[in-house]
Amino acid sequence: MSLITRTAFPLPMQYLGSKQRIANWIVEEIKQQFPATSNLVDLMSGSGAIAHEANMRGWNLHANDIQPYSHRVLKSAFETPRTELTDIIEWLECGSLDEIILEKDRSRARTALLEEDEFFASASRGDFDWKEYASFCNNFNGLHTSATGNYDLFVAYYPNTYFGVRQCLEIDAIREKASQSSADVATHLIGALISSLTFVSSTTTHLAQFLKPASQSTALNLINCRARSVQEQVLKRLRLLVDYPMPDFATTSNLGFEKVLIGCRFDPNETIVYADPPISKSTILATTTS
Repeated sequence: MSLITRTAFPLPMQYLGSKQRIANWIVEEIKQQFPATSNLVDLMSGSGAIAHEANMRGWNLHANDIQPYSHRVLKSAFETPRTELTDIIEWLECGSLDEIILEKDRSRARTALLEEDEFFASASRGDFDWKEYASFCNNFNGLHTSATGNYDLFVAYYPNTYFGVRQCLEIDAIREKASQSSADVATHLIGALISSLTFVSSTTTHLAQFLKPASQSTALNLINCRARSVQEQVLKRLRLLVDYPMPDFATTSNLGFEKVLIGCRFDPNETIVYADPPISKSTILATTTS
């Protein structure tokens, strides 16, 4: 096993139930109880917190999750080559994304973007009117039937709900750029985007419901959330990815856990299979009755 310089996971996801804070303890316990371990099969890897800790110990990995969004993050962090990352980082750094956010069918949000920018400015000046902002959010909160499929999904469905207007435009534009890029760059862009969205969304930590401007304080809180730049968050994660240690051997998959177990080829004497199923009423009942 190669010596790894410890570093932060570049693509964290913020959500209720994440094992990020206790992952080091979990993997250290595995190491203490099973000192011969050199391979980890993370059956339900989620945000990759456990797989990351295994990587920091130089273990070989197989990280799986049945959720496609989780698999995108895992594939970017542990499996996909990064040789082209500097090019896309430079593209973002030079402001090229700003030049395309209002292109094509996204242009219909131009007026709403100008209105949102003025609300951001008034919040900074101290003359912010939260009732006017609430009216704006209510009047421009997406029109599902307006989605054309031409990289305008978020601006059609989610403005002034889970994300601000500019945030939606940036999300759609980044997704369009991913579609025009190589498979490796697309994987990293989408992985970084998914990670970023959990940190900029206008929600509570469980992500189940978006917040609404019901008072001066809640409206200003929303303004602060929606002023966060999606592209800056993505850029931050891509920069971290450049220096993140690649495992000596790692694969990822987007399968049900049974198929992963059947196809596992690691030496069973040196392998730990870690299963961390999503919490539900049934798993809580099974835990309390076993």
